[in-house]
Amino acid sequence: MTKRFYAVTARFLLILPLVMGTVPYLTGSEVKSQDQQQVFPCSFNLSLEETKTNDAALFLTTMGQVLPSEIIQTILRVHLELLLDHVRKQQLTGQPPENLDLWLWHGIRNEVLSLIELDPLFFPLVMEELGTLFKETYSLLHLAADLSTFPPAYRLVEKLCKKASSAVLNKVVLGENPLIAAISNNSFIATKSIIEAGALVNPLETKRSPLLHSIRAEDYLLTVYLLQKYADVNEQTKGTKNTPLHKAIYTKNYWLQSLLLDYGANPEIINNNKQTPLLSTIEIADSTATKILLERWANPNCKNSLGDSAIAIAGKALVQAALLKKMMLRKLTTPSAPYLMSLEEAEIRYEELKKIFQLFVECPHIAIESITIEESLKKHSADLNDHSLTVLVNSIEERKKKNQQKCPSPKKGPAKTSRKGPY
Repeated sequence: MTKRFYAVTARFLLILPLVMGTVPYLTGSEVKSQDQQQVFPCSFNLSLEETKTNDAALFLTTMGQVLPSEIIQTILRVHLELLLDHVRKQQLTGQPPENLDLWLWHGIRNEVLSLIELDPLFFPLVMEELGTLFKETYSLLHLAADLSTFPPAYRLVEKLCKKASSAVLNKVVLGENPLIAAISNNSFIATKSIIEAGALVNPLETKRSPLLHSIRAEDYLLTVYLLQKYADVNEQTKGTKNTPLHKAIYTKNYWLQSLLLDYGANPEIINNNKQTPLLSTIEIADSTATKILLERWANPNCKNSLGDSAIAIAGKALVQAALLKKMMLRKLTTPSAPYLMSLEEAEIRYEELKKIFQLFVECPHIAIESITIEESLKKHSADLNDHSLTVLVNSIEERKKKNQQKCPSPKKGPAKTSRKGPY
């Protein structure tokens, strides 16, 4: 009975990495090094078809019922160590990142999540082993928060938060802390538990703020919660200097854009490219975002680093989009210089920029005199047979005429001659 028991254990040690699909080189007689042969003293001729069952969850659950928890924990420990070793070798084949040991958790996280999802009974054993393996780098709270898409993990976060110190709650590893890990996993329960335990909502040491991470995850509920907890709505990233509003524009999430503006987001803050959020909407050709900002009193006459106004930038972008569309329709391209977008994408960009330009033209506070591209637009409207563009150009000319009638240029009168004195 004892021999059979250890034979089953050894067999399972070989099978588990194959079931997880992470260490394909550990197949019986194909064991490579002497160290591995010490871990696996027996040699089994197992093929992938024999070991990769159709239902890995059923297989592992069945083995969990056969083996005592101590043996299962040993198996899990070996498996996690093999995963770490595999990731370490992969990282070392190229240019290894700085602080390689810190990156190892990111390398095995998805595999660990897959493992604990196979059977919830594995979760406490896996977390115990992870706490030991990463005790010098990550706290157990951070690891649990980074797995908090899994219900037992966010329940563990709730439990750990009751005794966690401020240092543990706010410990930063690779620019992230437990709060950001929970937000990145879209876990409202874990996020709420960590904040209520005393974590900083506006930490200074992280690479990005928790609010920026919630916008990056496009999680409306988490974003509302963070704003209610006084997250800084105008905090800029350390590198690109983007605000949460910039980020919401780049993700094209209109609900989040409106939400941030409701909570006082400043639409005039510029990033490293000297772009306000309004100029960013022109860059990505998003007319809906442009409309939202103009309706919320964003400055329509803002300028870029070259001194070009927003409407001038939109006009130039529209001319370029029209030219690109015209060239693509005429198939003026070569294999050595292909276009970076399809004709369909070029048409969508052209239509969006046309809407943006029209929004600026209709804006009552716009400096319409800064538009000097009417002739170019007329030419493109004729070439593309685009009547709507012709109508847009006509509206520009009409507005310019009205402005001239309201503010006529002063007439030049006769030059005044100075009186000559007796001297």
